[in-house]
Amino acid sequence: MKVEQLRIGNLVKRLNDLKKINLSDLECISEGSKIYSGIQLTKDYLKSFGFESDGIEWWDGVICLGIYKDGIYYMPTEDISYRIGNEIKYVHQLQNLYYSITGSELQYVA
Repeated sequence: MKVEQLRIGNLVKRLNDLKKINLSDLECISEGSKIYSGIQLTKDYLKSFGFESDGIEWWDGVICLGIYKDGIYYMPTEDISYRIGNEIKYVHQLQNLYYSITGSELQYVA
């Protein structure tokens, strides 16, 4: 896990627990700590962040995540007929993307 891919507030695994990243966590990761790992993005996590599926795409009223294929979410491209773009494998990637698009944090409800 690279510290450059994380923001304060991102959800990650620390050992076997969910952890919201804080500044001291970022420092540990930058020093090479291996106890942190990304959380695989699943349908359950999408639901926990308030996304709903129409059977093809996942929406939260603001952004659309595209399609789910073989356990990986893909962002749609501009060409509607070709829907596979950049894969989103981890919860922190979704959180960062959402923040980049909307300027607000995703709210996780366990």
